[in-house]
Amino acid sequence: MCVKRIHKESIPDQVFRELKQAILDGTFPVGSKLPSENELCAQLGVSRPSVKSAVQRLAVLGLVETRAGDGSYVKDFDLAALFNQISDVLITEENKDDFNEYRVQMDLLFVRLAMERITPQELDELFEIAGQMDRCLQKRDEKAFHSLDFRFHASIVHAAKNSFLEQIFYMTRDLYERFLLEGSRDLVQLYHEHPDEYCDIHRELALALRDKNYGRCEQLLTIGNIV
Repeated sequence: MCVKRIHKESIPDQVFRELKQAILDGTFPVGSKLPSENELCAQLGVSRPSVKSAVQRLAVLGLVETRAGDGSYVKDFDLAALFNQISDVLITEENKDDFNEYRVQMDLLFVRLAMERITPQELDELFEIAGQMDRCLQKRDEKAFHSLDFRFHASIVHAAKNSFLEQIFYMTRDLYERFLLEGSRDLVQLYHEHPDEYCDIHRELALALRDKNYGRCEQLLTIGNIV
């Protein structure tokens, strides 16, 4: 019989775990200053290098902010901001299509949920955004069109009324916007060079949501992946 060797947790790991838990359970609330390294050493019975290592790891995670000459303060943890900081290294040419597939499937999930939960006011907002996008197309204002494009999708996400899924959406915001930018450019170019082929996809999507036509939503979101 073969069993795994038991490894003791290192001192720095234990200090990190204790401090992280103290932050998460509110012992050290957001905005509060952590005890000094000397105080933490005395309280935990460990060396300064162990405390320093743990605090550095907390800073990397975005749980604390270390201010030179002042100390370390507990931050309001923002997982989306942390994730977006490393988004550039997550997507490569090799897995670009995989992320786009994920994005489209998430869009379909948000649409399905929003279809049952969207309010009349939220639906009116979608039509308003679509109207603003149309005016941007006419002016050939690609930057404003792209900004509204993200706002349109974010409004559908909010209308889905699932806080966990909304958090995931904003975790991938930078990546999501990068892919939307390509679609925005294509739509602006198509509108001006081949107006007979242009389809007002965003208004059509709002109409499909209003009519609870999931099949039409699926068609708009998957054919060409341009929204």
